[in-house]
Amino acid sequence: MAQAVQAATTNQLKLAKQGHPDAIAALINRSLRTKKINVQVSRNADCLVLMLRADVLPAPAKLVPWLERNLSALKIPSLQQVQIIGWQTHAKLPVWTQEITTRAGKPISTDPKHSPENGVPPQTPCRIEANIQARDVPGQVTVGHNNTIVGENGSLVINQLPANQKPTITPIAVGDDFKPPKFPHLLDRLNASQQIKEILQASQNVECYGSQGLGKTALLRFSAHRDDITPLFPDGIIYLSARNKSVDDLLQSLFEAFYETDIPFKPATEMHFRRMLRNKKSLVLLDNINGSQIDIEYLLSCAPDIKFLLASQQQNLSESDATALPLSGLPMPDAIALFERSLERSLQPIEQKAVRELCAHLKGHPLQIKQIASLIRHQKIAVLDKVKHVLATQSPEQVTVETAKELLDSAQQALPVLGLLAGVPLPANALAEISGTTNINATLALLEDLSWLSTNGTQYCLAENLVTPLKQIWDWSGCLPRLVNHITRWSERYAQNSTEILECADAVLQTLKLAAEAGQWSEVLYLSQLFDKPLWLSRQWGMWEQVLQWQLQAAQVIGNPTATALALHQLGTRSLCLDDSLSANAYLHQALELREAIGDNVGASITRHNLGLLLGDIEPIAESVSDVITPTPPSPSPWPRLALVAMPILIGAIVGGYVTLQNINISTPTSNGSPNPEPSPSPSPELSPSPNPKPTPSPSPEPSPSPNPKPTPSPSPKPTPSPSPKPTPSPSPEPSPSPSPEPSPSPNPKPTPSPSPEPSPFPNPEPSPSPSPEPTTILPPNVSPTNIDFEDDTKTPRTITIRLDGRGESTIGKVDVVGEYPKAFKIIDDQCSGKTLRSQQNSCVIQVQYIAGYPTTRIEAQLLIPNNSSSNPKVVDLAGSNLI
Repeated sequence: MAQAVQAATTNQLKLAKQGHPDAIAALINRSLRTKKINVQVSRNADCLVLMLRADVLPAPAKLVPWLERNLSALKIPSLQQVQIIGWQTHAKLPVWTQEITTRAGKPISTDPKHSPENGVPPQTPCRIEANIQARDVPGQVTVGHNNTIVGENGSLVINQLPANQKPTITPIAVGDDFKPPKFPHLLDRLNASQQIKEILQASQNVECYGSQGLGKTALLRFSAHRDDITPLFPDGIIYLSARNKSVDDLLQSLFEAFYETDIPFKPATEMHFRRMLRNKKSLVLLDNINGSQIDIEYLLSCAPDIKFLLASQQQNLSESDATALPLSGLPMPDAIALFERSLERSLQPIEQKAVRELCAHLKGHPLQIKQIASLIRHQKIAVLDKVKHVLATQSPEQVTVETAKELLDSAQQALPVLGLLAGVPLPANALAEISGTTNINATLALLEDLSWLSTNGTQYCLAENLVTPLKQIWDWSGCLPRLVNHITRWSERYAQNSTEILECADAVLQTLKLAAEAGQWSEVLYLSQLFDKPLWLSRQWGMWEQVLQWQLQAAQVIGNPTATALALHQLGTRSLCLDDSLSANAYLHQALELREAIGDNVGASITRHNLGLLLGDIEPIAESVSDVITPTPPSPSPWPRLALVAMPILIGAIVGGYVTLQNINISTPTSNGSPNPEPSPSPSPELSPSPNPKPTPSPSPEPSPSPNPKPTPSPSPKPTPSPSPKPTPSPSPEPSPSPSPEPSPSPNPKPTPSPSPEPSPFPNPEPSPSPSPEPTTILPPNVSPTNIDFEDDTKTPRTITIRLDGRGESTIGKVDVVGEYPKAFKIIDDQCSGKTLRSQQNSCVIQVQYIAGYPTTRIEAQLLIPNNSSSNPKVVDLAGSNLI
């Protein structure tokens, strides 16, 4: 991460720990960015108010515990209560409201456990010196600018990569390796496949949806090999299963399909994924979708140039995102043809009427038709008898599974494993080892002949419509320990072979889920720890997070503090690498507390090292008091103690100002021509992340009385200034600076700037026609957009709009670009610096252009927009890239 971005993130976290609402909102919004939930935070004394808005708002049972855990980890002083209000977008009333009563916690030190609280002086924290060449480490994953390796006790260590060790990313051709196998005999889907071709030709996504067994996967496989579809996508066709996959894992799979790297690499942010997937003219076949609408929309937004052909059981996307293509049963002629193909003979005239009645009863469902016909052939019974039996039952699946216990012993060994895995595929060799089946090939051939299995040619799973019926007639509860035992032994054998174990990742996840539901926590802990390293190395970090959560739950239930601390450390390290500062802070602090409490000095030093990257001694973006914009008039201070400290200074300032005003009625401007700011409360000099702009003298400063040339925090209201005559402007365009800070009276007053060690970034505000006794409301401006990725576009300027919503005003300071490459982004039009936005004139724009040519593939900076509503400036993240 660029130095400026890291400094901003660190400063943001520090501000959040102090209770700064904008900083808290920024961290929460970053953590929830994939869920399309916008959070606004305000604070009223000891109560924090969170306003959540989303098109699809999650239930409070899911969201509130997460917010409570992460806010508690911030240890915000004096915070007693949190009110969370959930709003649906465009709704007039909130959907739900929750309140959390908190207890202000003590801030956690990053020193070792020996602290003043327990009477032992603090020791110097252990530092991990990691001068490791990334390419020399066999087990490592580079995420963004961070490299992770395994340290003591399996704890991951993060080291920031030097510029000369960053991974080399090389584009590769997709080829046919990612295509699914051909589907040879497609009945009645030719029309649907033709529709798919026409929709894709129109550059639109397609979503096929329908119940289990209607042939969605077959349609995807058939379409992938159409000669009139493949030429539309010169960058290749990729088949992915979305089963148990998060959007981030799917994005990682797409990245690895298009690129190869010299060291294991994972993009850290959505912006990086978008950049790497830009201009890829590819078709992605996404099967077995079980995610939410928000997740799918997020996936599509990260790869806007890629077209998607999706298969799901229900429609998830709107017509603006994908053209819906509902699938239904086969028409009667095709249904009868499928029955005859599965029966492996033609129907006799006497059978045709019964089969027609059967197909109508099954509504042309392809899988059910195949299963009944295959069962008749296997049992060698009369078609009429079986049809009559099916028509008399509520479910055709009940008829299908009645013969399960009449199958071969090897099939009866494999079925419980396949049933417990509930449609999760396994390779044949893994199924043989886990089930103990000796003749696996004959077993699979039998079950496939009965249409009880689905296969892609290498992996097999039970047909999903048979899972529930088989459980109803077959008690598999006693098979679960055997499944867990076999999966564990198999994982031990292949723990060092990430490729082999990842082929069965879905099966391991399903086993962990079943074991957790059954309360087999010792087995869950051991198996999840075995699976920890392979998932970390695989870069499938969404799946890894799920396993770590089970690991954490198991360790807590068992009461194993060492394992609990390890799971917390891994979760925090993962969040830190993925730029989720809020979650990283919560997990790593809990891990550090626990490791220090149990005396795990080595583990604590590693956690402290990683936490240091998040909370390290990085200077804030700016610490100048004069960079803090003074609200006018000042609101009462939220810190009563500040008033006691400031009162003597205020009295002195008033007296001094009164004496000065007896002699001269013109304030001494600062070195940039601005009048000296009014007294206002300032929480802390550290809360101003604005850079110190260069002073710019104003040729014609306006008069403005100033009680004191230096701002002094005060809770008192602003005194009403006395009107004074406007001075005659000097013919000289440049006022000469005076060596004395005190102005000299003159018959014809002429403003002379006084040198100031802390110049204000704000030009002289326009004076009001007459003094008003009514206080002016200072409102925070809204900035849109808050991040811009120019990619490699150096020709098109981007526009940032600053808008004031509501009645009030806001003064914008000197807008500037900071960061590692500030000169890479040029402000070509600035209509906002020094402007006071009011309800009558409530917006302004800034245009920024990207300049390429820097010796790096990724260039980042920040546009800082100071304003007098907050000591924390508004920030627009800027990014650009050079072509790889």
